[in-house]
Amino acid sequence: MSQDKNENSQKDVQKLGNYLSKAVEDFFYSSPFHELLNGFQNIVSNQLNNAMASTEIREDETFLYVDVHVPDSFVNGEILVEVKSRYLHLSMRETVKHSESNYQKISSMAKSILLPYPVIQESMSTSWPNQNTMVISFEKTKA
Repeated sequence: MSQDKNENSQKDVQKLGNYLSKAVEDFFYSSPFHELLNGFQNIVSNQLNNAMASTEIREDETFLYVDVHVPDSFVNGEILVEVKSRYLHLSMRETVKHSESNYQKISSMAKSILLPYPVIQESMSTSWPNQNTMVISFEKTKA
């Protein structure tokens, strides 16, 4: 008898937990709070996507190219490119000064890219075929 009572108690607790879980889920998904959370998530996702510098590596017979897609917020900022052996280091910094006050916003990011083989920094050149893409090229060394 005691075992049946214990099993029934456990089932009642489980049912109560299921009801509570469903109530919380319904509250968050059917209320304005859900829209607020979704809006916040979209803002954060968009900001992260806008702040990322994607890169592509390609080559031909004489050059190794690294295409860097620079986020809009860094196009007019400072960009430092440094090479050490097989690593290409990018540092980007943007400072926005507000004219009404002494307030300034500084944003920065850094990225390191492993190249397929060592390159020589002195052979590096850069170009901007369009506003948001910087192409860094390295002349291949003759082995």
